[in-house]
Amino acid sequence: MSSSRCIAAACAALTLAFAATPSYAQGDWPGRQPIRLVYPFPPGGSDGVVRVFGERLSQALGTPVIVDNKGGAGGNIGGDFVAHAPADGYTLLVGTNGPLAINPSLYREMKYDPQKDFVPITGLVSAPQVLFVNPSVPANSVAELIAYSKSKPTALTYGSVGQGSASHLTVELFKSLTGAQITHVPYKGAGPAITDVLGGQISMMTVIAGSVMPQVKAGKVRALATTGTRQSSIVPGVPTLRELGIPLDASAWLALVAPVGTPKEIVARLNAESGKILRDPAFIEKTAGMGFEIWYTSPEELAATMRRERDMWGKVIKETGAKVD
Repeated sequence: MSSSRCIAAACAALTLAFAATPSYAQGDWPGRQPIRLVYPFPPGGSDGVVRVFGERLSQALGTPVIVDNKGGAGGNIGGDFVAHAPADGYTLLVGTNGPLAINPSLYREMKYDPQKDFVPITGLVSAPQVLFVNPSVPANSVAELIAYSKSKPTALTYGSVGQGSASHLTVELFKSLTGAQITHVPYKGAGPAITDVLGGQISMMTVIAGSVMPQVKAGKVRALATTGTRQSSIVPGVPTLRELGIPLDASAWLALVAPVGTPKEIVARLNAESGKILRDPAFIEKTAGMGFEIWYTSPEELAATMRRERDMWGKVIKETGAKVD
């Protein structure tokens, strides 16, 4: 064979190899390569749900699934890492309301855009927040709480897990919808804030149900309402704010997303396998014990939730002036 024919044959083979690469990656995904689930917060809290989900996903796909905690900047460090990872289905983000909806309005500088840089896959779990008060607060209902706060505008204080956190913004939204007068006291984490509500140093707060239900059941604090769209089995008998005529839905959630450009076939497979996991009674029971409810969605439903919460929290942040540098 002449040298020109050899060169032409080699070029043709190389062209075919490159052309075949995408279909090979999609058709054989996930192969034997590990999948990385990035959780953009330190270990603890919702981390347990992510790890249980990762174990189940590994079994479903027949490949290792590694949970990688990349905390910092309210979830932005982990979010940025995944947003700029290869769109091949091997690096995924298990994000919360913060890095997927709230943070673009809260942080002055963001290195990624959740709306543009991620492909939604599915919601995973959600948890209503509980609005609870110290027993010394003279209010046995939300209506009484609002009335008391207006009659004594400097009497009530509320704790949060930090400036710009969901527990901060939820009460600010509550105040804007009801005219309640309550002063914010930010903390560094839920533990210290809950401790001070128990001790009476502050009057009240909102936090996800799993963090405070032992205290509610023990009668150490009084639960007045939850922030979900319906009453929660985790907090039985406690009304939602919506039921009380206050249009506030502020559940915390976890959702699975991938870098933009991830093949549709991989997104569809991940959604389908996630659905099987989330419908499994053993998984439902396990996550319920951690204070979470199942929240399985289509990619389109997750995208709609991200847009709705971006707009809702963006308005609250603008009105309150909350910012994190």
